[in-house]
Amino acid sequence: MPHELFLDAQKLPHTPGVYIFKNKKDEYLYIGKAKDLHKRVQSYFKKDQDARYLKPFLMRQACVLEYVITHTEKEALILENTLIKEHQPKYNIELKDDKNFLHLKLHPHTTYPKLEITRRIQNDGAYYFGPYHSAHKARETLKLVNRHFRLRSCRDAIFRNRQRACLQYEIKRCLGPCVFDIDKTIYQQNVLDVVRFLQNKNDTLIQQLNARMQAYANNEDFEQAARIRDQICAIKDSLDKQRVQLKEHIDYDVFAMAQSHTHTQICVLIIRQGQMVRNHTLLVQTHESTNSEILEAFLSQYYEPKTDIPNEILLQETLSDINTREQWLSEKSQHRVCITVPQKGEKKQLLDMAYKNAIQQLNASEQADAMALDALDGLQKSLRLSQFPERIECFDISHHQGQSTIGSQVVFILGQKSPKEYRSYQIQDLDEPDDFRSLYQVLTRRLKRGIEEGELPQLLLIDGGIGQLNAAMRAIADLNIEGVELCAIAKSRVLEKQQGYQGQQLNDTAHDSTEDTSIKRSPERIFLPHQKNPVIFSVHSKELRLLTALRDEAHRFAITKHRQKSKKRMIHSVLDNIPGIGKKRKVEILKHFSSLSQFEQASEQELINFKKIPLPVLKKAQEYLKSQH
Repeated sequence: MPHELFLDAQKLPHTPGVYIFKNKKDEYLYIGKAKDLHKRVQSYFKKDQDARYLKPFLMRQACVLEYVITHTEKEALILENTLIKEHQPKYNIELKDDKNFLHLKLHPHTTYPKLEITRRIQNDGAYYFGPYHSAHKARETLKLVNRHFRLRSCRDAIFRNRQRACLQYEIKRCLGPCVFDIDKTIYQQNVLDVVRFLQNKNDTLIQQLNARMQAYANNEDFEQAARIRDQICAIKDSLDKQRVQLKEHIDYDVFAMAQSHTHTQICVLIIRQGQMVRNHTLLVQTHESTNSEILEAFLSQYYEPKTDIPNEILLQETLSDINTREQWLSEKSQHRVCITVPQKGEKKQLLDMAYKNAIQQLNASEQADAMALDALDGLQKSLRLSQFPERIECFDISHHQGQSTIGSQVVFILGQKSPKEYRSYQIQDLDEPDDFRSLYQVLTRRLKRGIEEGELPQLLLIDGGIGQLNAAMRAIADLNIEGVELCAIAKSRVLEKQQGYQGQQLNDTAHDSTEDTSIKRSPERIFLPHQKNPVIFSVHSKELRLLTALRDEAHRFAITKHRQKSKKRMIHSVLDNIPGIGKKRKVEILKHFSSLSQFEQASEQELINFKKIPLPVLKKAQEYLKSQH
């Protein structure tokens, strides 16, 4: 820790704000907030003043101290959230699984809003409902809403250009605003009903629907009355599936944390109108922080994108900034929010339930880690590796008839995926498809970077057979690298197809299609350098499951990147030759029109209505497309 850092800390003012520690590479290490910047940052330089275990590791790397003064502690909290989200510092608490959860998004300010599934939460004024830990649950909810509330479900480009009603309108699951002049008041009423339903304000919603149903019945509009009756039945049916019913019809979010030496799991119970509507557990990367700090950081990340905030939040222990946090959440939700630590009664029972769920998930995570470590230990013994394979990298090559060739690199650390370290490689300077030369190029580039950064794997796994293994051996030998071991996994092959009797070979042509058919396959084979015979694992062994998981993940990642590249190449080949159309205009055209053919056939009035690009440019582009036929 440089002396200049201590001198900088001495100059900090006694005001609220945010402080930032950086290393010598100007990378963000830690971002924190403080009611008094001077006192808070001084605690990092005093022995035994700060109980957090991360402090010694942080201060050994910190070289730069920066700060931002704010007017209030609440402003500091908001700024801290923003900076952490943008820079993702190494030593801040990280909500690991948040990206894996789905949300339902409804933007109320568009002309005809639609409900859609999303993983990205943006500050765009839309409603976000969730998270849904199950993709099936999210899609079932979306399906229920589309069936009974009749909002549109089509993409915006299709909605703008549709000329006749679709099947959803014909089966009475959409009002058809794409082609019919629908009263916006009626559509907006359906939108408000959806919001109430997804916010679980079902008592109010059912009362309003009952009143509407009775009004339609009194006017002898029995078709509309029956539709609303079906809505009410669907809502009540969803309520009947809830397991927890509280005495008070109050909204709660309940947070309980369970910890071990290696994991921290937080379980969230979402209670609305006295009923538990969802529960999920999230893994938190803690860096051995205190319980209070973990909860504070977790709540900041959890509620930062949300608008559906309950009246009361139940926690296991109190927070140091509880008043500031209540004020922040109350302003976000536009109603009073209380944070409490219940000691008895029904609320304490909810906390206990959440804690049991957190413990169960914690045990499952630790068991999965133990199985992964056991598999790695088995790999070291079976493959006779000189060191424990803590970091394994798997490589695969993907192309289509020699075009858009992509090399993929996936990383498993201690038997678990590390998606942040995945990489894809564009293959360069190859005139024709060649998997071996492509693999050699990818590995050479990866290993050179690893030498420079000091980050090399203990084991390289190659998707392929002896040819791919030899290419990898040449790459390692040419760079004169030691300590990196190598193996290749070859897929199983079809050996024989049996049809009710032995000896029937795969190339036989005459057979009865009604006969019982089974296929005999070879086992997965693991090839090692300078060893003629492959290693064969039992088909159910944990070692083989780990290797095939690596291989399948590398293949999936390669295919994904290959498809992205192919898509870009296809778009590039058509649009980049259109005069006056650059990158931004290409995106706008594809956003507005459902396809290039739709753009090509667009009328002059449609081009006039598309005001983001000048009309003469659009006409020239349209003429160019027509001239290509």
